[in-house]
Amino acid sequence: MTSTSYKQDKWYTTSCSHCTFTLPLRYKDLVLIEKKTYTTIVRATDTTTGKYVAIKKLLCPFRTHIYAKRTHLELKLLIYLNHHDAQVLQLCDVFTPERNVNDFQTLYFVLNFVEYDLHQVIQCYESITEERIKLIIYSLLRGLKFIHSAGIILWDLKPTNIGVDRNNNVTILDFGLARVAPIGSDIDYSPTRLWRAPEIYLNKKKCDEKIDIWSVGCIMAELILLKPLFSGKVTINQLNRIFDIIGTPDSKTLQEICIPDNTFSSCIASLVCKFLYMKVKFDANIRARSDSCSL
Repeated sequence: MTSTSYKQDKWYTTSCSHCTFTLPLRYKDLVLIEKKTYTTIVRATDTTTGKYVAIKKLLCPFRTHIYAKRTHLELKLLIYLNHHDAQVLQLCDVFTPERNVNDFQTLYFVLNFVEYDLHQVIQCYESITEERIKLIIYSLLRGLKFIHSAGIILWDLKPTNIGVDRNNNVTILDFGLARVAPIGSDIDYSPTRLWRAPEIYLNKKKCDEKIDIWSVGCIMAELILLKPLFSGKVTINQLNRIFDIIGTPDSKTLQEICIPDNTFSSCIASLVCKFLYMKVKFDANIRARSDSCSL
């Protein structure tokens, strides 16, 4: 990552999808990628390199104590994990157009641009080959191993937060909800329901990196089925879907019942199914780790 000091006359203001951006002159031709309540992400051309970058605008990132902590942690993690060969989003620059702390209302991250996310890949194909699934999951686990080895839990891993290129190389895109392990009981946000590990529903006092492994299992199943494995519409329905597929946990041991073999097409090798079962274990204590998974 490089940090650049921009002169005031080297900035310009423009609009993209009704969102105002004040940027250094080097970033041109904005195209909307994603818009949320407090963040907007655009693609831009870096005129100094001729390459695309992604620019993430954080609006009022310090409006509350909780959001200030999230912003600080996201920036800290992006800097800490900045490695070119780690399947992790790379922070190229960070800046604000405001010139004094009293006016500090916006923050911009400049990130490497990834053309597709995994949700788009799933939506575009009628089937995904077993070989491609293996490559994607291997690349994802490689990135997770790097992240987990740093004592970091992603917390909200899902297809829209995973970039993928034409060679099936994965980039983990979003650290906005990542946490430093261990996660305590005072967490203020639950991961997206369809990829949420069951121990989160059970109000466990501490969650570890195994919640990310559950998400990997759900994502792998989604690559096979081309739809979410556990598609509950509300929390209780989500738990019922989990119980329907992996079995109701024993009240004493909370150990899972194996997924029925007919859940997946017979074209998927039994080795791949066994690999998937390692990840969707109800009991987090026996769920596989990112560094102990291999296809």
